[in-house]
Amino acid sequence: MGNNKLSRKQNPKYYKKKKVCLSAQVRLYKLLFDSMVRGLLERDAFVQSLNLRPEQPLGSGVMEHAQKLGLHVHTFGGVLELALMTLSYSELPAIDVLKIEYCHQGSSDAIGTREVSFDEAGVRAELRNHLSYWIGQREPRGVDIEEAWKCRSCSFEEHCEWRRERAENATASNQTKRFK
Repeated sequence: MGNNKLSRKQNPKYYKKKKVCLSAQVRLYKLLFDSMVRGLLERDAFVQSLNLRPEQPLGSGVMEHAQKLGLHVHTFGGVLELALMTLSYSELPAIDVLKIEYCHQGSSDAIGTREVSFDEAGVRAELRNHLSYWIGQREPRGVDIEEAWKCRSCSFEEHCEWRRERAENATASNQTKRFK
C-alpha cells in the first residue's frame, strides 16, 4: 500500500482540482517506484532528465555510513547503481492500494483518507500530455473557468489567447442580453 501523507491546519476542503493534482502525484510515485522495482528505470535517462551528477563525490559522513553498512561507494553514481540494483532484485510486494491521508498540522491527527485509483496506461498518457507541453510539442491550454483567478498572476496574461477568447465571448454574451 502506498500512502502519501499531507498535513493541514484545518480540515481539507476537497476541491476537485486539488484532488486531481494530489492523485496525479501519488500515481506518479507508484509509476516511478514500480519502474525501479521492475528494473525498468534506465539509470542514464534518469540522471540526464534530472541533471544529476553521478561523478559527485560523497561526503565523508555519507561514506562512513555506507562503509558501516558494508557498501563500498565513493560517488553519487555508485549509490544510485546500488539502489537501482537492490530494488530490481528485491522481493518487494506490489503497491496495489494508493491512499492520500490528510493530517492536522497541529495535532498530527488523521482527518481524512482517500483511495486513489491507478491505471498505468492512463497515467502514462497523462504524463505524455504534460511533457509534450513542457518540451514545446503542444500549445498551452487555458484553465477551467473556476480557476481563472490564476490568470491575474500569470506572466503570459497579455498574450493569452484563451483569456482573450473568454473576454470576447463574455462581451458578446452581455451585448446579446442587453438587447433582449
